[in-house]
Amino acid sequence: MPFFVIRFSAIFAYTGGGIRKQHMEITLGPWTAEKNIRQDVSKPLLDAMADEAMRMVKRTEGFNGRVPPPGETKAPGFNIIGRLISIAEKSGSSQVTARFNVNVDGFMSNMATLEGKATASGGMTAEDALRAVVETRVQTILKAIQAGRIVRQG
Repeated sequence: MPFFVIRFSAIFAYTGGGIRKQHMEITLGPWTAEKNIRQDVSKPLLDAMADEAMRMVKRTEGFNGRVPPPGETKAPGFNIIGRLISIAEKSGSSQVTARFNVNVDGFMSNMATLEGKATASGGMTAEDALRAVVETRVQTILKAIQAGRIVRQG
């Protein structure tokens, strides 16, 4: 009589509520602004960038967001960094520009800088426009990470 042994292996994490698949941790930040943008203007916008990035990571299957502790310069794994480049207000509308980079294990990645621009008019604010930019760019980055297209440079 033949004898067979079949083995299965998978990585799972046990949580108090049950078993689930392991998620990839993404470090978010730092979020900075160009020096020519006043701090009273940039502070709420940078907070909105951080908030929207965390929200996008939480809504994307397979990822967990992580905020780096102050002073941490080389985060392990993937690190999404954002910079507010400009905010221009003209006749009832605001245009914002932001740039995003990805580091891998504290080093530059092979991904080019992603820039996003949005205009807020009518009842929208500059924060609404910036949140739209962050959402689309972070989503693009997460899809590229999932596909394995972002790796450490060099």
